[in-house]
Amino acid sequence: MKKLLISVALIFLSLNINAAISQSGITNLKQLNGNQITELISGNTLTGYISDGQFQGKIAVTYGANGSFAILFVPEDKLYYGSWKVRSLASGGEGNCIKGFNVPSYTCYNWFTGIKDGGKYAYVKRNGQIIFQFHKVESANNQKVKINSVKEKEIKEGDYWEDVAKWAGFENYEEFKKDSDDRYYAKQKAEKDAYAKKKKEREQSKTPNSELLNSYVDYMVIKNIYEGSSYYVSYSQMKQVEAVTKSIESYYRNSVSSTDSIWNSAVSSYEMKYAGKINSMNSFSAFNSEFSGFVDLYIMGINSRANRLGISISNTVKDF
Repeated sequence: MKKLLISVALIFLSLNINAAISQSGITNLKQLNGNQITELISGNTLTGYISDGQFQGKIAVTYGANGSFAILFVPEDKLYYGSWKVRSLASGGEGNCIKGFNVPSYTCYNWFTGIKDGGKYAYVKRNGQIIFQFHKVESANNQKVKINSVKEKEIKEGDYWEDVAKWAGFENYEEFKKDSDDRYYAKQKAEKDAYAKKKKEREQSKTPNSELLNSYVDYMVIKNIYEGSSYYVSYSQMKQVEAVTKSIESYYRNSVSSTDSIWNSAVSSYEMKYAGKINSMNSFSAFNSEFSGFVDLYIMGINSRANRLGISISNTVKDF
């Protein structure tokens, strides 16, 4: 067994998606050539950390001598399979290239070794950023990856997986797997409950008062743009918005306590959220496509609300 780290306290990386493996404090960083990479990884399992997009945390990677590999992503207890090789890189030097099943091309990385906090580590870089940090290398004799002719895969659990579980803080692999399963199903339930809560809140927020208030605000947005600029709202569009808003008011009149009170609340909402933007829009002396899109969005919004209520948007006779 070869060990890159002899005796040094491990710094556990945050699982935050924005976390990164720091290059601070690394000395004697040396890039490995193809032979050195092969000697380091072929037939071995490397244990360490990953910081690459959604993958943040502990990993164990087995590089089979036959060119297969398996990655255990510890935080989710998930295995990923594929193949690896060493080849010359267009950017210069040699690197390790890997690809998963059903992936058409390889992704290549540069490998390095370096000293940090008194221990020796292996590092993998992509685009100048460290994405893997390995502190332990051992023979993969206890772990065998089998890939048959139809690309089915099986990983045989042995003493190695017990070691991984203990390294992750559990008594044995069964406890580790149960904890991972519990966290997975708890996460699924939490996401489902959160979605149901948001859906219920959205439905509850569509009260007659809120729907009428939003219609009034949309009307004020369109009306103030119409009166302040000649570019974005036509006369016929304004008449349609007025008629539709009046119909929406009539629809909710018997379902709300006071249309006047809701109108006053809408005025306050408009002044707080939109008045400044509308004044800026109207101050422009030339047509602006962004402003035009803003107006179209609000006209669509008020028409869509009318359609949900079964109100025709063709009536342009009634005015306020």
